[in-house]
Amino acid sequence: MLLAAVGLIGVLGLLLFPGLSFLWALCVGFCTGGAIVVAMALFGLRSTDYHQAAALSSMAQSLGYVLAALGPVVIGLVKDAMGSWTLPLVLLAGVAVAQGVFVALAGRQRTLGERG
Repeated sequence: MLLAAVGLIGVLGLLLFPGLSFLWALCVGFCTGGAIVVAMALFGLRSTDYHQAAALSSMAQSLGYVLAALGPVVIGLVKDAMGSWTLPLVLLAGVAVAQGVFVALAGRQRTLGERG
């Protein structure tokens, strides 16, 4: 949750106080760098064996890298269409909120296949 909160602060900071962009870029960089470490650790922590870990890792990384490749293109197209950074930054703030929700779900003490 801390990483998602710092990412949200960074994006909102860019939107509201663009003069401090260096600080906000540090926040977003801390968030993204930490998030990839946590995601990689969760593959092993939430799996019951190496087969399940490999399947989870390949699925999540494939989807993650596709989204990571499309993200800058989509944000750039939205910025060009709107003529400002306001809507793209609001969209990125929404992504940070969604990241917080998924972190809360992934952080539960259970492995894949458990119910409840």
